[in-house]
Amino acid sequence: MTTQLFNHNPVFRYLQERQSEMEQAIIQASDSELQQGDLEVVVSKFVESYTLTPPSLDEGKIHYGPGRGSAHTSTSWDFGRQTTSAGSWIQASIPFAGSSELFQVQPSSFTSNPPRGEVSGQTLILTFPHQNKSAEAVQRQVNQQLMEIKQYLATLTSDVESYNEGLRRKARQLIEVRRSKVNREQSLFDQLNQR
Repeated sequence: MTTQLFNHNPVFRYLQERQSEMEQAIIQASDSELQQGDLEVVVSKFVESYTLTPPSLDEGKIHYGPGRGSAHTSTSWDFGRQTTSAGSWIQASIPFAGSSELFQVQPSSFTSNPPRGEVSGQTLILTFPHQNKSAEAVQRQVNQQLMEIKQYLATLTSDVESYNEGLRRKARQLIEVRRSKVNREQSLFDQLNQR
């Protein structure tokens, strides 16, 4: 089903929620899990789980085919009379790499009319009414829609890259605090047990 893309969760709220999830995972981790091995290895373990990869469209592999559903009907007014014409759908399927859930996240810069599409697995599906349009006309529609989507993705990529950079710093800070606390406690226990 075709819906508005980039329109469900504001980016800063979404990224804050993900960072909070990582912070909770670090807080709930066992002391031995956080003390085990090199600091950077432990940090990477948590960061990898919460790092996002912005979607990257593979436009060289666009596949066109018939759309799902029955005939499309459009209605227009012609000299005061209502006319209806039937048509069909054309789908453009564009594979992509990256985090599919980001197609539902509203970037920091957006318009009041975001692009429409459907995400299925690692494929973005754009659907257009086909009313005896030429291949060139369909290609223009697809290119226009892709241009809008790529503008949204460019902004979203910038938002996500900033988040990813800050994620490592935040994880390191939390893990260092936890490690320091565990070391202080262990030192206290060692001193008490030597008496």
